[in-house]
Amino acid sequence: MKQPMRKQLNTASRQEQLADGRAARKASLSLFQALMERYAAQFTFKDTSVRRQIGCGEGQEGLYGSLTFLSQLKLTWELMAGGDMPRSPATWQPGQEPVVLDFGAGTGRPMVLWQSLNLVHRAIGYEFDQVKVGKSLPYMLRLITRVRFESGLPIRTDPPTLLLQDVAKLRPADVSPLRPTLGYSFCAGMPPEAKKAMGDILRGCASMKVLVLVDYGHEAPLQVLTRLVDRGEQPLDHFDFRTMTGLQAMGRKGSYRALIVRRKSHQQAPVHLTDEEEAGEQ
Repeated sequence: MKQPMRKQLNTASRQEQLADGRAARKASLSLFQALMERYAAQFTFKDTSVRRQIGCGEGQEGLYGSLTFLSQLKLTWELMAGGDMPRSPATWQPGQEPVVLDFGAGTGRPMVLWQSLNLVHRAIGYEFDQVKVGKSLPYMLRLITRVRFESGLPIRTDPPTLLLQDVAKLRPADVSPLRPTLGYSFCAGMPPEAKKAMGDILRGCASMKVLVLVDYGHEAPLQVLTRLVDRGEQPLDHFDFRTMTGLQAMGRKGSYRALIVRRKSHQQAPVHLTDEEEAGEQ
């Protein structure tokens, strides 16, 4: 076979492979989106009645906010796509299972979603409001029970852990034994001391590679990042960030932003590659 013809055939084969890969990823995303909408709808429906029963509505005890279940799952997909969360428990490595810490966890809504759907091995939250902590276990148990047995969805039934603790007083040594891989906070309205503590944990806890901050998006991401991790011990260029906008909060109008901060040494292959990136790998 002549060399030019062989090259043309190889090029055509590669284009077919790229097309097949794009089609497979699109199908995977469509399936995930369908599942997201189904699960989010059931959690939202049951959440409303459970909160009415135990009286833990939004804003009853101080500042509290959380994303809608659908937005939480869209954020999850973004984290998976960026290599910041494993796509499946089948990929979890022994001793390196995903553990998420929720700073300012309220009554545990994001945690119960992540853990019950087995998107993380374990979810642990910190909340300084004793009233919310007292309501968290009844809320999570009732929500899990209703989604599992009334909606018939195959979810985990073990609830996450929520601890009474002021986030501003947390130190890396307090959380390192838990081997967290991801930190999360709906931090709109949080004091600077709490945000500083989260930055210190990201810098000082070796197992934590990613921190997600959900806020109003009023401040430039680079300004937030600078205050978060630039303390002199580690240069700012040891971290990078990206944002996700258009996230919806429960019971509120408007949208929120997720600032995803991670160590630059945290390198995992992204789920989605552009055509240019795919071609560059060859």
